[in-house]
Amino acid sequence: IDMTASGEKVNTTGSAITIESGVTTATIQGDGSDTINVVGSLTALSLSGQSNTVTMTGGTLTFVNGAAATVNGKSNTINETNASDVITKDSGNILNVTGSNNTATLADGSTVNVGTSSQSGIVTLTGNSFNIKENGSSSNVVTSGTGMVLDILGSNNRATVASGKITVEAGASANLSGDSNAITDRSTGTITTSGSGNTIDVVSSGAHSISMTAGSVKLESGANATITGNNDTVTLLGGNTATVTGTGETYMFGTGAGQDTIAAPRGNNTGVVDFGTNLTDENLWLVQSGNNLQIDILGTKDSLTINDWFGGTPVAAVQSFATTDGLKLDSQVAQLVSAMASYSSHNTGFNPTSATQMPSDTTLQNAIAAAWHH
Repeated sequence: IDMTASGEKVNTTGSAITIESGVTTATIQGDGSDTINVVGSLTALSLSGQSNTVTMTGGTLTFVNGAAATVNGKSNTINETNASDVITKDSGNILNVTGSNNTATLADGSTVNVGTSSQSGIVTLTGNSFNIKENGSSSNVVTSGTGMVLDILGSNNRATVASGKITVEAGASANLSGDSNAITDRSTGTITTSGSGNTIDVVSSGAHSISMTAGSVKLESGANATITGNNDTVTLLGGNTATVTGTGETYMFGTGAGQDTIAAPRGNNTGVVDFGTNLTDENLWLVQSGNNLQIDILGTKDSLTINDWFGGTPVAAVQSFATTDGLKLDSQVAQLVSAMASYSSHNTGFNPTSATQMPSDTTLQNAIAAAWHH
């Protein structure tokens, strides 16, 4: 079959079809098994049926009624809607997906847009190193390859990715499955992860909601987060409040981290603060402030507050502290706080934010030595 005029429509099955140069639009209907060769630059080809083969470059191909095809050629835009299946053999193509039950096997490095601002898309992808944008409400993308870069813009989106780079944009929310993903959180929506070894970098200010287990959360300056899950590492980088409901958490806090707070509205009793490199027991000043424990880094304005440490209800989020030289502080916190309070009351000019080193007072030094242990 030779198609020579724009707007032509053919209904055929198992045919060899040539779409000549100069044709801009064409429709091919039927049960499929057609072999289609596009000579020119086709603006719009609408295709039905299964087991088709299309050879084209720089054109637009739309699948209808659950069509399926293998596409040869580069720089094409392929539109899938509802139960469509595409295989591409060459790189540089763009796949747009709306509707459900779509599948695609793509050449490495392809671009995929899942859903639109007003319509969801669901697709299972095979291949590696795709650049994926996920939009719409309740869209879902499942990948099985590596090297994925995923940008989530919609609400209640789902994705299955492993060892990928994922960004959750402002206003979006996501449920993510897979291990070892590097996730950037720009949203105040909820991010839920299942899998291990995931990292979330919270880069925007405001209150964030994260659910993860055996992963890492980094709170950039001004970011706050409610974190649900167990055995996570939470890094505080400046002006953060981490409200944590799980157990076994490790909190990273050090010089330059500003004024940070750890809270536990439902309580846990296994958290530990790791003061990282360059800080020892001689750099940390402990103060009781109401029911809270405040730890100042001497000579700085950096401080960490553990809410309700002395209140008992709920149980404080942190139960021990560790320094880079292997020392640990746990059951002797109250005694050390008392010794430092006593020193301050007898030395009213002492200010931990301006002091460059721990006072050499014998009673205080004995209390420090007794409290911190290996």
